[in-house]
Amino acid sequence: MATKSKDVIISLGDLGLEESTHHSLCDSLASFQDAVHSSAQIAGAINSQILQYTSEADAAFLSTALPTTEICLLYENTKRLADTTITLKTTIKTFNRMIENSIITRIGLLGGYSTVDVSDRPLVGKLLSHFDEKIREIIRDVLDRTRDESLLWKVAEKCYEEANRLRGALDADDYLVPLGEAKLGWPFDEDYESEAYYDHEERLFSDENYVKSFQARINRELEKEEVYKRSWIDFWVTVLNRSPGGPTLFYPPLSPNSRALEIEDVPRYLFRAFDVASHGTNDDNKIASVESRIGLSKQGRIDLLQRERIDAAKRLHWHLDPESRTAEEDDNLMSWTSSLLFAIQCAIWRSQGRQPGDFKICVVDTRKFPQGQFARDLWLFKAIESITLPQGQARNFFRFRQTNSDYYNGEYLSQGTTNIANRSCITSLQNLKEAGLSELYPEFDDPEGKTKWANRALELRKIWSTKQGTSDRDVELALQIARKCLNSFAPVDVAAVLLAFKNRKMMKPKQLSK
Repeated sequence: MATKSKDVIISLGDLGLEESTHHSLCDSLASFQDAVHSSAQIAGAINSQILQYTSEADAAFLSTALPTTEICLLYENTKRLADTTITLKTTIKTFNRMIENSIITRIGLLGGYSTVDVSDRPLVGKLLSHFDEKIREIIRDVLDRTRDESLLWKVAEKCYEEANRLRGALDADDYLVPLGEAKLGWPFDEDYESEAYYDHEERLFSDENYVKSFQARINRELEKEEVYKRSWIDFWVTVLNRSPGGPTLFYPPLSPNSRALEIEDVPRYLFRAFDVASHGTNDDNKIASVESRIGLSKQGRIDLLQRERIDAAKRLHWHLDPESRTAEEDDNLMSWTSSLLFAIQCAIWRSQGRQPGDFKICVVDTRKFPQGQFARDLWLFKAIESITLPQGQARNFFRFRQTNSDYYNGEYLSQGTTNIANRSCITSLQNLKEAGLSELYPEFDDPEGKTKWANRALELRKIWSTKQGTSDRDVELALQIARKCLNSFAPVDVAAVLLAFKNRKMMKPKQLSK
């Protein structure tokens, strides 16, 4: 028994975790990686051995009284084991810190900042230092859930979300507000009870010019804070847009005519109909544009709103009106709709003469995506100032879209790659029909209706615009479709979307809770 315990101690010692060895491992990244991998394998084997020995020891000690010398030797070895365990824990913490440092360095480089030199940093560098531990917490959380090349963009996406969210973990106000208050404090803070404070208070009541000057100073500080906040968000958008495999967000340049996208601008659910012939990449993991798919990574990662305005308008027109496009390779956009009715009718129209099982509908929960992942077409028209474009096809097309509400079907756009894994659900037209769609809405099976898309969607809306009741069977079918076809989302939410195709009378409170 003593021999086995001693062997375990020796094996742990052979891990070579002394400080001198640690330094030698760092001489070469390759050898360091190999050493860590080897050490992890040894540690795993030792852990199994210890579990085995512990089980054997429990049985042995119940029936055996060890000699005093054996007891002392076992105790000494147990102390060595405890000391080695402490060393091992410390080394693991060091390794984890090195991993976090590596990711933070990559983030800084992607965002255009060096995180190595801490002297004379710009504001973003100071914010990175201020939020260092919170960024590390995000990194650790993502590392616990990610084991592939998506690591960097997932870290950047979470950091962007926390920086952009009011009172988020990385909200710049956490740093800027105390700083601003300190700047405007002395000598204007009553806690100082200085002569300057009382002079300041008196002049606020008696000197109009002084009041204006003081207010102007406050306004300048507030404007400066807004610029600082914007630069912090800019940084994370840049990191995210440069992270391998990450999304390309719609992020308008700061100007009087544009504003940052707000989460309420995008509906909770968006839909996309596609088949094997659809352009771009459409699968369970991502929806990606042609431009990003064919390897023009630099073009596929350029935000439409960062392009020259005329070029952006041309590309937007090419996507929305394919007949005007001369080369598919120039398209970096992908279309979505907030209308499930429109998406279903699109799938029906495209399935003529083919199997309905080949036509898919992807549903995404936009709350699980970063702000700016999706943008409404009408919002983009405004962002590129379409009404001031030169006369031509593009301007005429945008005007038609803006003024003909009958044909508006809630179109939204994404660009580059949209990573949809674990925040979407894909079903087929066949599955929807088999789950009860044909019974709930037999109008979808009208042979004449299958030959049209936008016009048929308009016809159906007119047919269903008259207010009508909702039977228990309608509710049952809607919930059944939700559970069988789109079970990644709350059945009540999906059922409500389905039932909203018709102008229905107010339902009884308990109908949808079945």
